[in-house]
Amino acid sequence: RRVELNEYVSTTCTTDPVDTALVSKFNVVVLTDSSRAEQLEIGEFCHNNGIKLICANSNGVFGSIFCDFGPEFRVSDTNGEQVLSVMVSAVSKDSDGIVTCLDEKRHGFEDGDFVTFQEVG
Repeated sequence: RRVELNEYVSTTCTTDPVDTALVSKFNVVVLTDSSRAEQLEIGEFCHNNGIKLICANSNGVFGSIFCDFGPEFRVSDTNGEQVLSVMVSAVSKDSDGIVTCLDEKRHGFEDGDFVTFQEVG
């Protein structure tokens, strides 16, 4: 079923003991329900060797996820909300470029948001 997510990405699932020799073969490692000691050991190895790491644990109705994608990874999502999409009815030719939304409804964008226009014709 993992292949259904993206057929161009190879995945491997193992029940072998997880150690640095095994982990060194991969670009991304996902640990599930592993001990804290194992997470720390594998996490340090992955971090020092540029291997991305995801740790996911489930404890009854509670769970946690930790991700270490390396020092170069940047998150530009400021609020965790879904990406906004609105219909544009007009864009002025003024130097400020005033954008009018369809039905003049509030768009929900904030100062500093990055906006992409699609299907411009």
